[in-house]
Amino acid sequence: MIDSGTSSYYAARHLDRHSRLSIITNSLEVARETARSGRNRVYSIGGEVNNEYLSTFGVDTMAQVARYAPTYAPP
Repeated sequence: MIDSGTSSYYAARHLDRHSRLSIITNSLEVARETARSGRNRVYSIGGEVNNEYLSTFGVDTMAQVARYAPTYAPP
């Protein structure tokens, strides 16, 4: 799972070196960047869009996040 934010975005840009990852994010920019290579599965979490940060938030977002159980989540 990759949250929104500039640090997350720049870290996500390096994921194109990998393949067969499942990437879950509430960030529209992270979703776009990680989907570019076509080698990974990208799941964009829905909800209300924050226009300033280009990310989703709210009750719907939290409900969708709760459905996923990542096998690796960095600290």
